Amino acid sequence: MSFKETVNYIEDFLNKDYSFYYIDNYKMHDKLCYCKDKMLSDVKTGIEKESNNIDYFEEIVQDVKKILDFFTQSIILNKRDDSFNKFINDFLLLIFNWNKIVNDDEIQQKISINKELLNYHDSMIVTVKVLQELLQEYEKIKHFSPPSFEISRHYLESLEKRLEEE
Repeated sequence: MSFKETVNYIEDFLNKDYSFYYIDNYKMHDKLCYCKDKMLSDVKTGIEKESNNIDYFEEIVQDVKKILDFFTQSIILNKRDDSFNKFINDFLLLIFNWNKIVNDDEIQQKISINKELLNYHDSMIVTVKVLQELLQEYEKIKHFSPPSFEISRHYLESLEKRLEEE
């Protein structure tokens, strides 16, 4: 996915009304919009200057850390669908690219934590689906008992009795 597609998805998501379903705090929504604009400006300036020496304010660094904490909380506590997961992934990518300019270790660590939580969640969803399928298959064969099973069972029981007698 290109940088432009990533940014377009972030902007589209934040401009839709359903974004408030996931981001129910208006201040956080405004913070996401503000930081997105500021980070885009910084990244574009960095690309144009071909330099990582961009002036930034510590306030935006703190806001980005709050956004990352919000993402962590959302991943752990809230129900999400694919559109919100994609939004989080795309926003994390934007923060990652912006952090190349800022070079803040705590931000990098929080990005990694969020990515790992998303990956863990995805693997758990797959595991649940596989277990549901296995359960359905088990229910289908649970009562299946062909005659050969009965004969084998009877044979095993007779062997067991003989062993007990000896």
